[in-house]
Amino acid sequence: MSSLRPTTSTSSRDRRPAGLRIIKIERMLRESGTLTVADVTARFAVSSVTVRRDFDELARRRLATRTHGGIVLRALPPRRGSRRPTGANVASRRLAAAAVSLLEPNETAFVDGSAAALAVAHEIVNRRVQINVVTTSLAIAALLMDRGRDDTTIVLAGGAFRPVTQTFVGRVAVDALKRHFVDRAVIGCDAVNPFGLLERDPKVAAVKGAMLEHSREALVLIDSTTTVAEAGHRLPVAPTSAVALVADDVSDACRATVLELGIQTRAG
Repeated sequence: MSSLRPTTSTSSRDRRPAGLRIIKIERMLRESGTLTVADVTARFAVSSVTVRRDFDELARRRLATRTHGGIVLRALPPRRGSRRPTGANVASRRLAAAAVSLLEPNETAFVDGSAAALAVAHEIVNRRVQINVVTTSLAIAALLMDRGRDDTTIVLAGGAFRPVTQTFVGRVAVDALKRHFVDRAVIGCDAVNPFGLLERDPKVAAVKGAMLEHSREALVLIDSTTTVAEAGHRLPVAPTSAVALVADDVSDACRATVLELGIQTRAG
């Protein structure tokens, strides 16, 4: 007498270690910033249906944002004691509003990973501005994609991921940016001196440099964290094709130094 032996489907095998697998997927996502279905399918030898279900669960937990064929890490809450403003104070909101007022509908803009630029992204969402964005900031890409609009394009330029700032840097990021030429580059600024606008980190400076060199106009965000410094990596900002937006709470020394550079200046 023959007996039927129960069979285990691929989907049921996939489901058994789901909890541990999702933890590992989350760890991979925090390290890389973005994952595709193919990445995880190959890593865990499970079906694409299972991976999409895991991605949906991470999105449900608000740890990730679903994209076509993958996920990106959601923006983390700002750290306590962070030197950078979070966009909640009045001066940063005014600065962001001034920047957005200069953006035209349907144009394309680079937006960098600075806190000042993140405030601009929030303002874009709040005002429902129809604009295409190219960015190296995972936080900004996730914020803009959460709008759920199909009439705009968000391009996230990948590279070496920095979990603390949630930005991509390095040669891959720079090369990806150079494939685009856009209307405006919206960038934050670490420091200024009589010779130009400066960035302390050479890899971040390279990213911002690629944005500036491939845009028609630069919108430079000067906020309370911008200092007057003797040294740094100079950003390729041409005074004739740039606007410096200066927040209300910028120091007098910083404001005077920006004016000396001959860049068109507007109050933020």
